[in-house]
Amino acid sequence: ADFVSDDRFGFVTEAFQVEHRPEEFLLHDWRVERADLDRFLFAPEDRIIVVGQDGLVANVAKYLSGQPVIGVNADPDANPGVLVPHRPGDVARLLAGKASVAPLTMVEAVADDGQSLLALNEIYLGHPSHQTARWTLHVDGATERQASSGLIVGTGTG
Repeated sequence: ADFVSDDRFGFVTEAFQVEHRPEEFLLHDWRVERADLDRFLFAPEDRIIVVGQDGLVANVAKYLSGQPVIGVNADPDANPGVLVPHRPGDVARLLAGKASVAPLTMVEAVADDGQSLLALNEIYLGHPSHQTARWTLHVDGATERQASSGLIVGTGTG
């Protein structure tokens, strides 16, 4: 992926990891706290740098529409991660365009009432009190009714 100087880069961080913001490489930057993700609108041209652990990348992904994400692990010795493979010192090289993009599959569940859940790793569907859940599975035009304690739908990431 090529990154040009007029791209916008966003940092999504947890409060204790703010010290690793490589703002000297950015023309336009902004910071979004985890608590504000559901109210923040990412633009199609944004490039997202997530500084944190795998769970933060998975959380951020559900608010994106195909924007590339660079996962940065601020403390790789304490928190190994698959979705945050990069160290803070790698960011300059990655922003210079010396990185490949690996697309990841997401899963979406839509309830009868129209609510939808989107996840990068997996979704659990079931009754909150562990009663029998009844649901209908639709895959490639086929429909099947089910009853069980729940269903976990996962992706290759999860």
